[in-house]
Amino acid sequence: MDDSIKGGSTGVPQYNKRKFQQRRVKFEREMIYGDFSNKTQEPTEEQIALKKKREAKEAEIESIRIEKRRRGSNTIKKRKAERMKNG
Repeated sequence: MDDSIKGGSTGVPQYNKRKFQQRRVKFEREMIYGDFSNKTQEPTEEQIALKKKREAKEAEIESIRIEKRRRGSNTIKKRKAERMKNG
């Protein structure tokens, strides 16, 4: 047998709804309405507020994910520091 494929699958990639919606709106704007400029849509105040809220939530999730990823290395550093301090 040929063992050219190595590693395992990381699973099905997560579906990004926002990217799909952006592509769909761009397609509609360009093909249906014939408008190829990006300056036609200005965000409303409500959309800006929702975007800030969404970005804050995404940043919080990202910080939790980074903290989970670093848990092992942080505890090892703390243990080493305690050992050096206690002698």
